[in-house]
Amino acid sequence: MNKEFIYEFKKDILTIKQCPHNILTYNLMFAISQNKIIKNIILLDGIEKIDVGTFQHLKNLKKISLPNTLKIIESSSFEYCEQLKEIEMPDSVNYIGSYAFNECVNLRKVNIPGNVKIIEHDAFCNCKKLKKINIEEGVEKIERDVFSNCKKLRKIKLPLSIRHIGEGSFKECSNLREIAIPEGVKVLDSCFIECKNLKKVTLPNTLKTITNSAFKKCYKLGEIKLPDNLKIIGQNAFCQTGLWSINIPDTVNSVEEGAFKNCFNLRKVSLSKNLIVIGRDVFSYCYNLKKVIIPEGIKKIELSAFNECYSLEEIHFPSTIECVNVGDSFMYSLHFDKIFIQCKDGEKEIDVTTKRFIGNNEGNLFLFDKKIQQYSFYNEGEYVEFDKLDLDKNIKVKQMIRWEQMNEKHFIKLYYWLNKKIIPGPAVIRTMPIKDIDKFFMNKNCNEWSKLVKETGITYIQNLISFFKLCYVLGVFSESTSTRDKAVEFIRENIINKLNGQMIHSRFDGFELSNGFNEEYAEFFIKYYNDEDFMKDTDRDVRGEEEDVDLIAASYNNFKQVKKVYPNRTIHTNRRADLLLPEHVINAIKLVQYHNVDDGNEEFAKVIGRYGYSQEQFEKLQNWYNIGKSLTKINLFLSDDKETKGIRYELLSKHDPLNAVLGNITNCCQVVDGQGETCLKYGMTMPNSGFITFNYKEKIIGQGWVWYDEINKTVCLDNVEVPHRYIEKINENKQIQDSFIRCLLRIEENIKKEMTNKGLEVTKVTIGKGYNDIGSILDKKFETDNDANRLCNYNGYSDATKQYQIKKKR
Repeated sequence: MNKEFIYEFKKDILTIKQCPHNILTYNLMFAISQNKIIKNIILLDGIEKIDVGTFQHLKNLKKISLPNTLKIIESSSFEYCEQLKEIEMPDSVNYIGSYAFNECVNLRKVNIPGNVKIIEHDAFCNCKKLKKINIEEGVEKIERDVFSNCKKLRKIKLPLSIRHIGEGSFKECSNLREIAIPEGVKVLDSCFIECKNLKKVTLPNTLKTITNSAFKKCYKLGEIKLPDNLKIIGQNAFCQTGLWSINIPDTVNSVEEGAFKNCFNLRKVSLSKNLIVIGRDVFSYCYNLKKVIIPEGIKKIELSAFNECYSLEEIHFPSTIECVNVGDSFMYSLHFDKIFIQCKDGEKEIDVTTKRFIGNNEGNLFLFDKKIQQYSFYNEGEYVEFDKLDLDKNIKVKQMIRWEQMNEKHFIKLYYWLNKKIIPGPAVIRTMPIKDIDKFFMNKNCNEWSKLVKETGITYIQNLISFFKLCYVLGVFSESTSTRDKAVEFIRENIINKLNGQMIHSRFDGFELSNGFNEEYAEFFIKYYNDEDFMKDTDRDVRGEEEDVDLIAASYNNFKQVKKVYPNRTIHTNRRADLLLPEHVINAIKLVQYHNVDDGNEEFAKVIGRYGYSQEQFEKLQNWYNIGKSLTKINLFLSDDKETKGIRYELLSKHDPLNAVLGNITNCCQVVDGQGETCLKYGMTMPNSGFITFNYKEKIIGQGWVWYDEINKTVCLDNVEVPHRYIEKINENKQIQDSFIRCLLRIEENIKKEMTNKGLEVTKVTIGKGYNDIGSILDKKFETDNDANRLCNYNGYSDATKQYQIKKKR
């Protein structure tokens, strides 16, 4: 066809001898395959790349010989080659693109060389007759849906080099019998959904998270040993499996909704002692579960946790239990005659054949005996029996309580007030959390409350309850007199003199006092109460539809979530960049919904939405995120930090949504449309760049944009951004300073080691001096690099005009 493209075609055999630029493309193949039946293709040495879709839809192709010079098999290269039965890949291949062999329904055998670090998503999806897969040592990542719907696959051995197994990797591999997950894998995604014949799974000790639906509908999985380092079992992780027993190790601190739902054979359960909550539907429809011992430490059992466990005969509750509505949590499972409660003086056995369970948000168990008309409750190791007549005879109660304003859910609280000098009105009894009753009397807080109530003139109980909630949230019942006095002064000036009872009820009734008193939130509320954005009751989402949002109640009820989104912003600081403002709180509690979210980017959109970015800003970030995810070659490597104490580093992967919001987390200009936007874009999209986080006690306390200059053989942390609140702590604490320096030295050592292993030369690791938040510490430990260079071919914002060289002093 031209001087650079030489091929020969005889009968049904096509031999390609030479290609332009050593790349075989779809256009070249299309030009020569018209009206030809091609069953056999031979590619001679010299060809290095098979481009996107080159052999796509060659339905008669049965065999292909690949050359030893081949490096890249691009996306959809052999897609829909329905007669292809076997393929031998030479060791030279280092990349297999997405959908490369999708729908090769007769492919039976394949080998994947160790030079292929990442098998891209859907590469062998729907290869329904694929029986034998050989993955050589060196392969590190299996992306999503790579082997999904390979129905003939019975067994596969994964190499020890594997670190990531993507979502749906072996989904619907209905003949897969056993698999061992290699050491080094930390997260197991929803890899084995509907592997109906999977019987044996070996999990590594490095595994920390089993995500949503990981083994859902693995009907023959009867037994599995969970590793001792496991922390999280996700939603529906083992739903509809054949498990007959499960031992959840004590390292697990979260078992999410429906984790063991519909495990019909499950008979025996051993729960982690570090669990605090048994979530919704975790063991629902476990028909054969007979006995449950809930260990000390668990505080709450959520609705339907043991729904329709028909065979349940015994249930043992610990002394730490704080909230369980037995009627709802054990719905249709109440066939047992006794429950066992761990009291202060030992385990108490209670006959529940005649008792009715009553839910209560504050008490643990609340029962009513229909035969003898007696109430009983259990809370914090105390078991009490009483009846309403006894209460009615109590003179203090009779004087203060109007029974029509009380119901059986409030009687339990009455016992906690009877030992006090004063019995308050129903609004207080019904609303004050039991754990804070003593604070009502502390520092004469009750007197202040009484004065405030008189000044409002409120008599209607629902308005009183709402007013009480506001007083509690702002600190009227605080242990600190200064906090209380500040709250009282604010309430007099801004609430009592401006709002009537009904307005107070409509604005503050949504406060959920189970969240407790939070001094930082009280300061935030008092500071910004008159802010128009914070006080508005309606807002518009990105679709332009009007949406009612109780921002005031939501800001208190979700303040812990706000602090997770903006962990380093504070109420009082001289730097505006570090202030927690109403706009941040509103963004964090009103998750923005975006149009045009690409498939697989739903979690990314959720993370971006927490920071209130516009649709236009989201699309810009999503474009960079997609570019980063699609990179076929990475030129920046850093091994995991093995440090267990002090400050630890982590090099984020291109798939991590946190890359896009590190500037928001650390309060710096490295944000979209900010001064450091160019750093953000380069770090997200370029193969020689990324971001390192510095973590202390599970929190990100700093981060740095990092890049590799291949020409000057330098890896540089362009800067270290540390929020102001942590700069002060670091400057005041010699141990933290030393920990930070040791962390940087580990980065220097491990970058050089890991880059060398990947065939990339690094002679030095540096860190930018400009606006460096820990510059005063670095001055003492590292020398200025007089030969420092800025990143080649980059013209954006940088703090690395001058640099320190990170290395140990001799």
